[in-house]
Amino acid sequence: MTANKPQYYGYWITPERINSIFFMNIDWISVNLPTHKFGGTIEDKLGTAKFTGEKSPREIIFTKKYTHMHSAYASKFPLEYKGSKIKNLKDFYEGVYTGKDEDGNYLSGAFILQPFPQHSKTMNSLLKDFLEKRGR
Repeated sequence: MTANKPQYYGYWITPERINSIFFMNIDWISVNLPTHKFGGTIEDKLGTAKFTGEKSPREIIFTKKYTHMHSAYASKFPLEYKGSKIKNLKDFYEGVYTGKDEDGNYLSGAFILQPFPQHSKTMNSLLKDFLEKRGR
């Protein structure tokens, strides 16, 4: 992850695994109203992934692929995330992700994505702990 704080963070869950947090750093944006195309890096406990996606006024769609795996559970296949905006909350999304697991079997789960609170001591502490555990 870059030295900058992430723009978003989220949680995902599957029946087999516990809740997990991920951090999204947006490295580039291409605005073509009403949609925005964007890309960057996602960090989670399974590894580091590159992603590209598109955001419209009502939904967000992005695909990530791990480039550095820190767990045997990190999929070598792309994972697609599709989320709908949570009503009355700016840039908050909930949705599902789909793809294949590390063995090539179909997987899906739910996720929530929201803006990273840049001035939150709790979230800044959580990010610091996450990076220290990852050896960054």
